[in-house]
Amino acid sequence: MKKANVSKGVCYLQFEPEHEELIDQALRYELANSHWIRRNSNWDGVVKLYNKKYRSFPVGLIERVEAIEGCIQLRYLDRLQPISVPEKSFFELPEVEPRPYQVQAVEKAVEKGMGIINIATGGGKTLIGCEVIRRLGVKAIVFVPNKTLLGQWKRKMEKFFGVEIGVIGAGQKKVREITVCTVQSAKPELVKDFNTAIFDETHRLGAGKWRKVGRMCNARYRFGLSATALLREDNANLEIVGICGDILQVVKAKTLQDQGFLVPCRIEFVDVFSEKKRFLDYQDAYRVHIVENEDRNNAVLSEVMRLAGSGRKVLVLVDRVEHGRVFERMGFEFVHGQSSLDERRKAVEDLNAGLIRVLVATKVFGEGVDIPAVDAIVVASPAASVIKVVQRVGRGLRLSPDKSELVVVDFFDHVQFFDRQARKRRLVYEAEGFEVVLR
Repeated sequence: MKKANVSKGVCYLQFEPEHEELIDQALRYELANSHWIRRNSNWDGVVKLYNKKYRSFPVGLIERVEAIEGCIQLRYLDRLQPISVPEKSFFELPEVEPRPYQVQAVEKAVEKGMGIINIATGGGKTLIGCEVIRRLGVKAIVFVPNKTLLGQWKRKMEKFFGVEIGVIGAGQKKVREITVCTVQSAKPELVKDFNTAIFDETHRLGAGKWRKVGRMCNARYRFGLSATALLREDNANLEIVGICGDILQVVKAKTLQDQGFLVPCRIEFVDVFSEKKRFLDYQDAYRVHIVENEDRNNAVLSEVMRLAGSGRKVLVLVDRVEHGRVFERMGFEFVHGQSSLDERRKAVEDLNAGLIRVLVATKVFGEGVDIPAVDAIVVASPAASVIKVVQRVGRGLRLSPDKSELVVVDFFDHVQFFDRQARKRRLVYEAEGFEVVLR
């Protein structure tokens, strides 16, 4: 039997592979901007995940190696640390009615011990993560991208498990048997002893800091949760698979809408025509055409007032703080990266309760955050990223009393750089199965 040792997310082959060149070719990828890299450096822009010297590779790629070399027996070098968890499944609790795809996702995760669960926003990924932790019953950590999700996971897990949940981040360093941690606060000495690791918003694992965290922990069981897991456009999706394993299950928003688990969604595109100027620099174009464009900002304001005036609860999404300040000066509540956890939570609670009708936010609310009452989203800043487009719509798809649909207002900027991005967003909306209306 061919054997391999596994430590800190890395698999070390204990034999000389028969087809090493095939493994090397299978475990590499070329960065999307490799042509620029080759032009400006001596590197070809190809990332190799197989280390020939140590015969090692990220453990999530084991199935791809086995497809070449045959079955490999893994020997984990970590020590499992059992924890006390409720005996009763969360899917058996009276207030929780399990959905078939949730049960399937848990079963697949526990059977495989590794993998990515790609379920649309509102599909109950947090509940799935909690049940996987309960079923495995060993020391577990959940990695999140920001303070908002840190608090959100902590509250939900304390409700599910009935114990204090540890927190690493937002100025706290409380390590418990089950802990939630922001990626920015992760340190080897704090995260290395967990046996189960869950990476929320898994698509971020392709980025440098996230990859370091993925290899920092020594977890035997590794899972990713995301609505956009392998949609990175820099070609770094293989990095994500290397940390978490391959896709276990995919459930799209359209499927959940058809089954009545998410509200229907309508995208309304509004044309914006600005004085055309030629810019060599994207940042200058963004400042002039988006942030400081009074006509465009007034068009955004007009749509916000129309939606709020019809009784809707409106989330306005911007990319940059200086753009959000424009709408803050118009009298709207604004939250951003420097807002405290309490300020963010209060803003969401006020919007859900109807105390405010409009909330402006940067990317801190662009993914993962639960704001069920939102039934209108105004995309005030353009985006070309497929991940960002899908995540933004996901903020308003959850079911909520008296909510029959989600309306998303986007802007088609007919100027340099941004017209191409608008066309791309439209294609993404249509690919996701959303109704698109041009106004």
